[in-house]
Amino acid sequence: MGVTTYDIINARVGPGPAVVGRMVAAQTLVLTTTGASTDFVLNPPVGAILQSMIVINPTAATGAPTNANLSVGKTLGGAEYVAAVDLKAAGKTVLTFATTNLADILSAPSSGAANSPAGNPSPVNIRIAFVGGTAPAMAPTFILEYTMPWADPGDGHRL
Repeated sequence: MGVTTYDIINARVGPGPAVVGRMVAAQTLVLTTTGASTDFVLNPPVGAILQSMIVINPTAATGAPTNANLSVGKTLGGAEYVAAVDLKAAGKTVLTFATTNLADILSAPSSGAANSPAGNPSPVNIRIAFVGGTAPAMAPTFILEYTMPWADPGDGHRL
């Protein structure tokens, strides 16, 4: 049986066939938020497959907001990936992908989004919107994990 090297990682252990797989990477961003709502953008590589989104909020939101809703989408203010989740309390939250858009997770990010730099992929847009409170603020850390896309250096060998 032949070995096809279409993956980022191609390792051989012993005399058997190569073990192939794709590398998982992550981007982190501190979401320093004050006022009514704040938008943030992460740019994973074109062709990446989104794996998970985690928010670590070391302290509760100040200013006694009723809610501190986080949503994640393909567009600014969108919720295509994750619908509004209240993060006003301290803690770790593993976000649940919106089941109606699972196909988007496999095809995202794609090239050419309006609010991404030239040549960069569609961004992952994050919004925290406060409801109520007096001068609410918080600074949770957002972690985006994704599988790296296929790479081809142009010499017929995929990395």
